[in-house]
Amino acid sequence: MKPGNENGVGVILHASARRRITLDVAGEVLGAASPWVAKVGVFVNAPIAFVQHAAALLRLDVVQLHGDETDEYTRELRPLAVTRVVRVRDGSELATLERDHPPNARMLLLDSASGGSGVENDFAAIAEARARRQLAGTLPIALAGGLHPGNVEQAVRLVRPYAVDVSSGIEAGTPGVKDRALMTAFVAAVRG
Repeated sequence: MKPGNENGVGVILHASARRRITLDVAGEVLGAASPWVAKVGVFVNAPIAFVQHAAALLRLDVVQLHGDETDEYTRELRPLAVTRVVRVRDGSELATLERDHPPNARMLLLDSASGGSGVENDFAAIAEARARRQLAGTLPIALAGGLHPGNVEQAVRLVRPYAVDVSSGIEAGTPGVKDRALMTAFVAAVRG
């Protein structure tokens, strides 16, 4: 994220995602964002050359990796900042989170087993892992997975993440089309 501001806007650049947009549309979306908002590109097992091209073209601040990308892949993206995704299935994977990450890995995003689906994450298991200090010493934690205005305040109280990530939880109907009232309610709930 940009220093002093944890706000960000992400664009999905994964070829088979329901919410995927083209580089041209991504440029329009990110071009309309405030210069104080972090620009995030979301990728899944994309060729490194494509990620680097998109990051340069869109002037991305952060690359969010949702696939099976390795540490070496992450290192290849230097100097780009990277958010790595961890799929939380039953919480057991949190006990074995690595503490040693490539230098450009800046955050861990704890998502549900079905990222982007609106399937609610196991917030209680994540909170228990934090209480057992299994998340101590890792990268800062961002929370995702089925967040919406009705559950985000409780999820934030339980997990105490550095950031939250939402997509389907602020859509009313069509995937990718955000609802202003849901966005406003979500932000109010996070601040609550």
